[in-house]
Amino acid sequence: MARLNKKLLAVAMPIALATLLSPSAQAVCSSEPMLGGICWMATDFCPTGYIQANGTALAVQANEALYSLLSTTYGGDSKDFKVPDLRGRSVVGLGSYYNGLVLSGQRRGAATTRMTYDNLPQHYHRIDPATFVLTGTLSANKTAPTSNSPVGRYPAISSVSAMQSYGVGIKPVAMAGGIIAGDLSGMTGETSSAGNGASIDINAPRLGLTACIAIKGYYPPRP
Repeated sequence: MARLNKKLLAVAMPIALATLLSPSAQAVCSSEPMLGGICWMATDFCPTGYIQANGTALAVQANEALYSLLSTTYGGDSKDFKVPDLRGRSVVGLGSYYNGLVLSGQRRGAATTRMTYDNLPQHYHRIDPATFVLTGTLSANKTAPTSNSPVGRYPAISSVSAMQSYGVGIKPVAMAGGIIAGDLSGMTGETSSAGNGASIDINAPRLGLTACIAIKGYYPPRP
């Protein structure tokens, strides 16, 4: 009995090793593929029994077995269906993870992004009041004032003095240039805008290969 077991083991081990090392157990395009399997080629074409996984539409009637596996998960209708489109895309496993839920055929991610206010860390822009330069025109009136409210009005001469700020007979007139000293308090404002808002490339380093999907082969048994 012990001798028989040793003989069986000697036969079984090479078979098991060959199975593990066979192309069907690797991410290569096998000559005996599982229907709907994805593989990669360094060439610009896919082997016989495969087509490129580029979103091609196939007729349901001519590919009923493959349609029974894919349905319209990757696009299509009752007459045709599409294979996965892996051009310029990487793949990710299905199911729940820390940042959400990945569904079959779901497109996720983007090649670029734009930063918004919410993406920026808290920070401050320094404003130096000593460098402020204020410009403007101050108008005045040569007649006696009729109201002590400054709203919508100009500075005028005193009602009890013959002294006038300006003697030009035009009203209102612009005051001559000069410097007015004083303190500013409670001032609000903002800095001038900066930046162009260009998109940020978030593509990781990648290498282009030909993605293939098996349209002929063994029907994969469900567990």
